[in-house]
This record gives sequence, structure tokens and C-alpha cells, in this order.
Amino acid sequence: VVLTFGAGEALARARPNAQLIYLVKAEYADLVAAQPWVSEVRALKDEHRGFWKGRAFRKQLRQEGWTAVLDLQDNPRSRWFTRGLAPLHARWDARRGQRRAWVWKRSWRWLGMREQPVRPEWLRFRDAAKEIGAAEALPPRVVFPEAAGQRAQSFFDEWANVSPAPVMALAPAAAWPT
Repeated sequence: VVLTFGAGEALARARPNAQLIYLVKAEYADLVAAQPWVSEVRALKDEHRGFWKGRAFRKQLRQEGWTAVLDLQDNPRSRWFTRGLAPLHARWDARRGQRRAWVWKRSWRWLGMREQPVRPEWLRFRDAAKEIGAAEALPPRVVFPEAAGQRAQSFFDEWANVSPAPVMALAPAAAWPT
């Protein structure tokens, strides 16, 4: 989600009167809502997941009359949700096969295989946003909600009571390098 912020901010700069509405999983909604250029955040709930459950939500989205849709997920579900929603439609070039090949070849580089560099995701998000009129994107900048800072501080305070050892942060589900 954070890597999409550069493209979103560029779109907001190019279209200052436009409403930028993010559709994200509920666990990311407060982070996205803290960005000053986001007009509204709609949280995808569990009842919106899957084909049968998502039909009512998709029908609701279709009734709203969108001007443009930027699909920065580009998976079968997001394509299904966004198909036909707006006259302007763009999606990022996910290059999943290239990313998988990059990871696979890195694990075999001792055989002399050379991997091709993978272009950073936020640049590919920027390219997709340009298709619907975004300005030049800057690297993503993040404004954290105040509650996030408080949650982090309470975690570190609790950790300090348990162990004086350093903390290692891992990003679960970050399966591919960017």
C-alpha cells in the first residue's frame, strides 16, 4: 500500500479538484486515511471477498459513476471489481513472472546465471497513474496516523520489559523484492 502513495500523490497534484478514493483492506484503512491528499478510504471487509459475496459490493460501486479507476493491485479479483466502472481505466504492470524469475535466478547465481534487474514497483505504479493524467511522481512519502505511533511505542515499551535485546522487524507477505 505504501508504495502506491507516490502515484496517488502525483494524481492529486495533477487533479487538485478530484476526489481520490482508496479501496483497501480494512487493516490498511487508517494508514491510507492519514495521507493528506486522500479524500476518502473505503475498507474492504471480509463480506466483500470472493465472487458471490462481492457481487453486491461491486453493484454498489457501479452505481456511483466513477470518472477514472486506477487498479494498483492487478489481480483477478481487482480486475473483476474494476471492469467497466469508469471510462478511464489503468492498471500497473505487475510483471509477476519477471519478479518470480528474478528471485529464482538469484538463488541459482552460483551457476553463473545473471538476473535481470526488476524495476521498482513505485515507478511502475507511477507509470500506470500517468495513463490517467497524473503528474510526475516522487518517491512515496508516508504520514503515519497518531494512533500508529502510540501502538509502536507501547510495543517497544513492552518489549523493553521482556528483553533488552534488539528488535528485528519483518514484513510478512513481502514475498518479492521491490
